[in-house]
Amino acid sequence: MMAGKSTLMFCCTLVLMAVLVAEGCRQGEGISKPTRKETWPELVGQTGEEAKAVIEREDPTLEVEIVPYGYAVTADYRTDRVRIYLDAEGRVATPPTIG
Repeated sequence: MMAGKSTLMFCCTLVLMAVLVAEGCRQGEGISKPTRKETWPELVGQTGEEAKAVIEREDPTLEVEIVPYGYAVTADYRTDRVRIYLDAEGRVATPPTIG
């Protein structure tokens, strides 16, 4: 009978631990967050040069490229680069993002 109680206690403890871990993850605890800014949605609509200046000021380690409307680019992903895609009027068309 004691072995049954011990097994039951052990199982209850495991379930409780799983619930606590899941609840912590749901609330964002224990999940690593980026240490640097990765996207600049607030720059949409600004000129390419204005956007480039903001990004370089906020993170001088990044290589910032302005991509004119219709230009082709390579598909490689780089963690040290941000591309600023412009619309036909020379304004930022999509949020600049690291990559």
